[in-house]
Amino acid sequence: MAGKNKGNYQIPFSQTMRNGVLSGPYHLDSYPERHSVWKDNYEFKATLVLTGYSRGRSAARMCLLDQDTGSEYEMFLTDFCDILEDIVHGAITGTWTFCKRGMNYGIRMVK
Repeated sequence: MAGKNKGNYQIPFSQTMRNGVLSGPYHLDSYPERHSVWKDNYEFKATLVLTGYSRGRSAARMCLLDQDTGSEYEMFLTDFCDILEDIVHGAITGTWTFCKRGMNYGIRMVK
């Protein structure tokens, strides 16, 4: 998927709840049937740190954290394999965009 243009579709995001109020940075929402804010797809520069992995529906994803903004992202394993050799001490810097596979959303590096 590296080198492809970003998709022309919207991406679901959610905000963290603090004291019953939406606050903090927006996070990629892998389950858009929940209350979500939909934004046009875009590219962003960030250094992301690997924090773990998750499973849901039919997809397994790697969990990444932008330490500058606190935003959390998930990446499909297929896209993660594309960047594996570029990770240094659990972090990777680059330009990122969002992608959709089936009913799931994630990020991928723009190369």
